[in-house]
Amino acid sequence: MVEANVREFYSRRYNWEFQGPFYKVKDLPEVFDESLAWARPCIDALREYLTETFVVSDHFSDHRERRDFWRGNHPDYDPLIDVVDPARSARNLTKNRANVLGRICSSMEYVADRLKSENKLPKALESFETHPMGYDRFTDMDLDQKVTFSRRVDERAYSFLIALSE
Repeated sequence: MVEANVREFYSRRYNWEFQGPFYKVKDLPEVFDESLAWARPCIDALREYLTETFVVSDHFSDHRERRDFWRGNHPDYDPLIDVVDPARSARNLTKNRANVLGRICSSMEYVADRLKSENKLPKALESFETHPMGYDRFTDMDLDQKVTFSRRVDERAYSFLIALSE
């Protein structure tokens, strides 16, 4: 989880706005089925994504500029980030990253494919799309489009957990 002082640093230094996480652990369905023990890492990833990631509204104009910033190759990069946020948690826990969203979509896809191959796919997942339309254009989206897209991934991840819990 991104600590309050880390959020405060980015908010003060760069005027970034943080929204979320949008789900609390108590709001998520539990998946207790022992036959899904093999899927526990994927299920845990979905739960962590829903309860620990957030949307950050930053000051970058495009994906390249944002990537350069996190690599330390941007004029706005402040070396104090290495002290305040050494794990780059603001980068690694933001819903605005294709890598974060890709991991979540791939987790759902892996579980659904395996359940389908075992003829155990819940009915609610029979026509479930794990990767929302537009995923292949994510890095070209503006910030508002990325926020909308990531919220669709939230809804899918939550629905996926519900389907597995029933």
